[in-house]
Amino acid sequence: SSGINAEWPLRPGEGKELRTSSLILSFNSPVIDNLITGLELTSLDMDDFEEPAIQCFIVASYVGELEDINKDIFRDVNKMAHVFDVAWLVERCLEYFKRLSKAVSGEKHEELSYLFEEARFVLDILNKRNLIEVIFRRINEING
Repeated sequence: SSGINAEWPLRPGEGKELRTSSLILSFNSPVIDNLITGLELTSLDMDDFEEPAIQCFIVASYVGELEDINKDIFRDVNKMAHVFDVAWLVERCLEYFKRLSKAVSGEKHEELSYLFEEARFVLDILNKRNLIEVIFRRINEING
């Protein structure tokens, strides 16, 4: 049965179905709210996202804080925050990215390379410049 209080399964491309509350997801995301109330979807296929990232997104929606984020799932969580229009989570992802960039020094080329890859993805796929600006600011700080 659909409805705003129903259990609402999210289905990752691989892995088990993740059961969650449609009410909590709707509260956090106007996009999901529309999928449930407007389009009356009773579940959501999330083939584009890895299960650990979906789990992180669900937990964040329940507790209102970004916990258990790491570099392996950052891209997916950040993309979900944008795609589902969860404004506070977009902010938390940006804060996390800023913390990562602050930790980079001139010698840490792998770290810088990771940050550039993520920023490039966000620019190409989501058409957002916020991460690339963080990196350029950090490079200017490093180079003094």
